[in-house]
Amino acid sequence: MEQAPVDLVVDPVVRPASGNAADDWDGDDEDDMEEVAQGSSNMCTDKAYWSEENLYTLCELSCDRIKAENCNNGTMSGRGYKIVSGKYYARTGLRQDKRKLRNRVGILKQFYLFWKMCNNSSGINRGSSGEVIASHHWWKTNLDGKQNKTKLRKLIHGEPDYCPHLEIIFKNVAVDGSTSYIPGEEDEGRKKTRRKKKKRTTSLIFL
Repeated sequence: MEQAPVDLVVDPVVRPASGNAADDWDGDDEDDMEEVAQGSSNMCTDKAYWSEENLYTLCELSCDRIKAENCNNGTMSGRGYKIVSGKYYARTGLRQDKRKLRNRVGILKQFYLFWKMCNNSSGINRGSSGEVIASHHWWKTNLDGKQNKTKLRKLIHGEPDYCPHLEIIFKNVAVDGSTSYIPGEEDEGRKKTRRKKKKRTTSLIFL
């Protein structure tokens, strides 16, 4: 007695995700990265992990956007931050929205100003790797009243690799801070001015 043929059902092969955001991004489609970043203000962000490698990545991506003229008078636009947010996630696997990135850039500005001050100071010596060699009195005097003292004291061990990037990001910042800015501040300022003007116009309509 012949047996009826049995149809074989082959399950489709499912390729597991790599688990690494950088492996899943080919780096060629900027529009895709903008879409990821567009939602960054509404998504749950990850706890920041600002290792030296991640700081270098942030500085490198910020320089790329500035070089791409995605800025105004050296001030990176809100759109620029959104693109940086998406690409930072692709490189590190960490979701950081525009606010968190701007805050970190603000801290980097403080570090930049202190670094430039050290470069122009006559009261210290420098090591072969850029180490700041100074007396305890010098450190106490020059760190007095400053925030993030621990980060500034990193210069004892040498200059971070991202210092050349800081020169590009903060190229219009005076050492005394008189013309200092945080990339993105000008963009946010224009938005606030427009909102105030709109509010005044609305008030006049109802008078």
